[in-house]
Amino acid sequence: MIELGARIAEDVGITFDYVNVGGGLGIPYRPDERPFDFTAYADAILAARRRFFPRTAPRILMECGRYVTGPHGVLVTRVVNRCRKNREIVGVDASMSALMRPGFYGAYHHVSLPFAGGRPEACYDVVGSLCENMDKFAVDRTLPDPRIGDIALVHDTGAHGHAMGFTYNGRLRPAELLLTPDGDVVEIRRAERYEDYVATVRPQPVPVLSAPARPAAREPHTAGEQEPTA
Repeated sequence: MIELGARIAEDVGITFDYVNVGGGLGIPYRPDERPFDFTAYADAILAARRRFFPRTAPRILMECGRYVTGPHGVLVTRVVNRCRKNREIVGVDASMSALMRPGFYGAYHHVSLPFAGGRPEACYDVVGSLCENMDKFAVDRTLPDPRIGDIALVHDTGAHGHAMGFTYNGRLRPAELLLTPDGDVVEIRRAERYEDYVATVRPQPVPVLSAPARPAAREPHTAGEQEPTA
């Protein structure tokens, strides 16, 4: 991208104030993955700028929202039911309306049961309650035996939780809590209520476009009468 910007600047005879190298930097969603080496990435970009822009130094912009926020969010939910339909299914009280990536994209988000240590492990599907077959947080995931009432954590949701949330089927979005550097937990966004869900509804509809006037209905006539002629 740096080389392309320099070539365009020379061919067109312009000077760039900045070059945007885009985003899309990944984060370690799986426990065995290593974080992306952001320092090495930045060093390579700056080296490219020195090489291809020897006389000028346009600012380097990028969009790295997921890299910054993704690892610092957790969806906290609770196991509410268990069933077996040719596979072990664990139902939780959250749904894809609070985190749509696993259901829509098949994206991996690590799921853990922090208070279930020492229980036997097996494979489970972790699903929500949205009445949609895509409403899943995990498929064939190895977990300690989940029990009704257990807290479950869906990790690395900081970039795609509330920002991509929705209220399909009346599922309201949850509250957002913040862990402060001092160890306090504070609420920074309250849970949605029914009043929020219907806040934009107009009990009295507001006219937007009036339908064209309809022609007057013709009077009926009896058999034997002639139509008037011009």
